[in-house]
Amino acid sequence: MAQVTGTMSGRITKVEYSTNYSDYTDLSGGANSITVSGGERQIGETWTFDGEYPVVGLGKPTSYEVTIKSLYVDTSVGHFAVLSAMQKAATRMNIRWAYDTDTTGAWRFTAATGYIRQCPPPSTTAEGGDPLTFEWTVSTPSIAEAVIA
Repeated sequence: MAQVTGTMSGRITKVEYSTNYSDYTDLSGGANSITVSGGERQIGETWTFDGEYPVVGLGKPTSYEVTIKSLYVDTSVGHFAVLSAMQKAATRMNIRWAYDTDTTGAWRFTAATGYIRQCPPPSTTAEGGDPLTFEWTVSTPSIAEAVIA
């Protein structure tokens, strides 16, 4: 197989959230990173007296955790204030992101409706000069991939 070319970075990723699955709010100007975990298929196993190897059973997938790091802005309309209020109110929401903004033909990942699991305030140190950031995590049952039309 020939070496892959045409790779991309995440530098122009577009991140959005919605509470009604149709009107999206763009978070790209304050979002810094996305980490996705979970979705593992449950696999069970057991042994019998007769066999040497286990009998393997197939289960259902686990939920996904999508963690986004955002810049902290100390205002009532900043990402932290809005998202923290949504977490405290148990607001249903979904997020979506595309690594190539809204380019037609690019892939977009859309999380099914879930909830913000955590949205703690930022940590800081006295000697740091880096901008303050906070991480918030959305728990979602599934993530769909689709080509942007």
